[in-house]
Amino acid sequence: MKRIVIAGIAGGVIMFVWGFLAWMILPLHTAINNVPDEAAFAEAMQDQNMESGMYFVPGFPADLHKLEGEERKKVEENWMARHKAGPLVYMAYSKEGGQPMPPEMYIGSFLINLISSVLVAMALCAAVKGCCQSYLSRVGFVTMIATFASLTTYAMNWNWFHVPLDHTIEMSLDVIIGWTLVGLVQALIIKPCPKAMAETPIPENAN
Repeated sequence: MKRIVIAGIAGGVIMFVWGFLAWMILPLHTAINNVPDEAAFAEAMQDQNMESGMYFVPGFPADLHKLEGEERKKVEENWMARHKAGPLVYMAYSKEGGQPMPPEMYIGSFLINLISSVLVAMALCAAVKGCCQSYLSRVGFVTMIATFASLTTYAMNWNWFHVPLDHTIEMSLDVIIGWTLVGLVQALIIKPCPKAMAETPIPENAN
């Protein structure tokens, strides 16, 4: 348990520092664009009087399951026509303003990294008892977890929600590189315990 806690704290710190480097220092996140006319765009959003939340454009008919026959067919065809014509939007919207990156956001980031790192350390501790005996295999195990996480999140968003491929690659690399760095350290902390050499006395032949 002690090794898991130490590895978890170390990994949380590494991921927190890596997040700063990846977003603020390294040219890793360049595929996020600014809206050309931000003032007009913000005004249009406010005019819609939308609540904070997730939005799709074109919006899928909310009551489609209640419709039948020709009415349902007409609504589906209208939605498909708007979808084909575009634009397609997958958007997180918050109507309330706020301070950019306030202190509680950094605290939240560190706590998320810390909890995630402890979970990875627990998984690595279990893997050490199985196939991950060597240092490189333990690092590879953590990298595999990061790759899995990227595929089930960013790659899925690319597949279903038209998130640009370059943004998907950048976000995936961020996760995979960061957690591989964590793996390099956690693999040093969590490793197989040396097996005690049991000395079995050899009985002397009475003859």
